Amino acid sequence: PSIGLANTCGSVVPGTLADLRINEVLVDPVGANAGQTRVEIRNSAAGPVNTAGLTICFQSNYFIFPAGSTVPAAGLLVLHLNEAGVNTNSDVYTGTPFADLTASDAFYLYLNDVDFSDPANMVDFFEWGAAGQAREDVAEAAGLWTAGQFFPAVFPEGRSIQWTGSGDGNTPAEFCADVPTLGAVNQCTSS
Repeated sequence: PSIGLANTCGSVVPGTLADLRINEVLVDPVGANAGQTRVEIRNSAAGPVNTAGLTICFQSNYFIFPAGSTVPAAGLLVLHLNEAGVNTNSDVYTGTPFADLTASDAFYLYLNDVDFSDPANMVDFFEWGAAGQAREDVAEAAGLWTAGQFFPAVFPEGRSIQWTGSGDGNTPAEFCADVPTLGAVNQCTSS
């Protein structure tokens, strides 16, 4: 009973930045890559996640999510790298100039842009093409990755790297290469 108190029936508890995961990476789209590489972020929470302040980082580039951006409950957000556009709750644009992903790279999510070497600040990490990418040591210290592991870069042009939906997304075996499904449920069901 909540007599005299605000009703809480049906209230949705918002998720946190820690509920976000790298879900899909489009490294090598068909044709020219400039402004066409993408990263999809998945919200695993039952409530929406406010992404204001979330920082993505790769190579020597970083991007801070603007105020007002939110990933819906159990929803997806597509990050358009090196491309200008109008931000929505399903699509965020880094603008230009910004680097595109390469065949051997890593991508990381941080709570903020304060300290990229602090494991407590890292939310998620994924690397492909070769081990030893920048900040692999931070991801290992955060318990998000094991040093020396990477998703192989041998896959056809136009395929994306997708989380299979099993495990926590912290090992290459939990990903596969398949037809891109950006903004929709991944096609991959096995590695």
